[in-house]
Amino acid sequence: MAVHRRNPLTQRRGGGVVEPSLYSIRLRKEELDQARKAAGLRSDYALARAIGVIRSTVTRVFAGELQPSGAFIAGVVAVFARFDRYFEVVRGQTEVVVPGVDSGRAPQGDVDDVGRARRAA
Repeated sequence: MAVHRRNPLTQRRGGGVVEPSLYSIRLRKEELDQARKAAGLRSDYALARAIGVIRSTVTRVFAGELQPSGAFIAGVVAVFARFDRYFEVVRGQTEVVVPGVDSGRAPQGDVDDVGRARRAA
């Protein structure tokens, strides 16, 4: 799997340009994984139910394919009562994993808001 660096100043969503952001939120995977296991939430499904999102969201956030959404972050904070332990605010470009794209070349077409390569029609 390739890592595609997205310039936050040129993100597009639904045909329009998303307001530029120089910051993003990164999940501290190891810390959340330890906390969920300590709470008895052994599977992605159990964590998803506890924080109020679907299982595939948890799986994709942990795999780096999806940035944590507001609902994901709010659910984690509601269940585990800490933001700073499980997330960090980072400045600069956001890295997302683009499945099926060779690391030596950019994906054809655009990249959507969850990091999947959209093919040019």
